[in-house]
Amino acid sequence: MSFGFSVGDFIAVGKLIADITSCLKESGGSKSEYCDLVLELECLHKTLLHLDRLPSSQGNSRSVDSIKYAALSCRRPLEEFLGKLKRYEASLGPSTKSSTWKTPVDKVRFHLGARDEIRKMQSYLSVHAGTLNILLAEHGLESMNIAHEQNGAAHLAIRERLETTNGVLVQVRDSVVGQAAALYKATTLLEQLYKLVSGEIRASWRRLEDKQIYLTLLDIKAGLVSRPDVRWTFLQEPVLVEDALGRKFPVPSEYDFSLLDRIIRHKF
Repeated sequence: MSFGFSVGDFIAVGKLIADITSCLKESGGSKSEYCDLVLELECLHKTLLHLDRLPSSQGNSRSVDSIKYAALSCRRPLEEFLGKLKRYEASLGPSTKSSTWKTPVDKVRFHLGARDEIRKMQSYLSVHAGTLNILLAEHGLESMNIAHEQNGAAHLAIRERLETTNGVLVQVRDSVVGQAAALYKATTLLEQLYKLVSGEIRASWRRLEDKQIYLTLLDIKAGLVSRPDVRWTFLQEPVLVEDALGRKFPVPSEYDFSLLDRIIRHKF
């Protein structure tokens, strides 16, 4: 449901309040007669500015619209009050110079009639402000209820998300435990395979080493058994010497007589 008002209505009421305040200040009456009314009008103007910026949400748009409509309902009483003030503006204004003989009469009329109008306007503004306060209080309670419902829904959604996340974490934990067990089994199998392969390699290596050692020993033995070919060396076959006792011993053929004599003397 649309209440049929816009931002321009708030501007029009604000201009209307400014015109009334200006007329009261230029009326020439006692300041105490309109001071309270001017203060109430200024408060009303500030309230309208605040209500013009009052945001509306999806849940409380009708409440905000009703508050703004009630706030703008003061437009017609203010227009009527301004019209009554303008009746005295020509004779009471400081720029008026003609018809000066009407000024005392108009002043008397102003003091007698305007006081009642000012009291009526003050009473109306008091009731109007009280109505706006009640509507704003209801709007505050409604906003609190909406916020509470939204918070409850958000809390429920967060709780559901937490439960879902907890379930996912449990699944992840079970998966991690299963993967850890599988990894432990794989590690155990790898260790066993490593030991098996290492044992076979070591045994094969030992057999290979033993075979190589055996072949090397055979080569050494073959080299020791075979006689060297003296044709390709500077060594000659030793001279076999037999002493008086019939003992035979070899003497290198490269030795001369003096060395041979020393060997024989050493033997005897």
